[in-house]
Amino acid sequence: MRGFVLLICFGTFVTVLVDGLTDEEKQRISAVHTKCQADPVTHVDEEILKQLHKGEHVDRSIVGVHILCMSKNLGFQKENGDIDKKRTSKKFGRVIHDDAKLDETVKICALQKTTPEETALDLLKCFRDNTDHSIHAGHHH
Repeated sequence: MRGFVLLICFGTFVTVLVDGLTDEEKQRISAVHTKCQADPVTHVDEEILKQLHKGEHVDRSIVGVHILCMSKNLGFQKENGDIDKKRTSKKFGRVIHDDAKLDETVKICALQKTTPEETALDLLKCFRDNTDHSIHAGHHH
């Protein structure tokens, strides 16, 4: 399944297979997920995150706060919820190596929505829908 890192970070150990991501970046993603899960406000049941990863319907109001937490902590969105286009472009550029494709993806994906949570969810969905990069995550205890 195609996906993006933020959508599939679940469990106590995350294995992400994407060209361009270092082990350090993978560990950072896992640490951010753990941080967001530790906060009762942004915690989401792991089963719901698995459903999201599989592309199944989930309540966006439930997962939105977690994905926003991830997005802010990974630098895609600022504290006020606005997309940081410069950082988003840099991060997307880790997996999109064609400059024209990168510019187009950022242009169509880095759009503010009605809420910061919707922005985070749509940013990830758009990236997944507009790239050929697959990300596989393993859930291990």
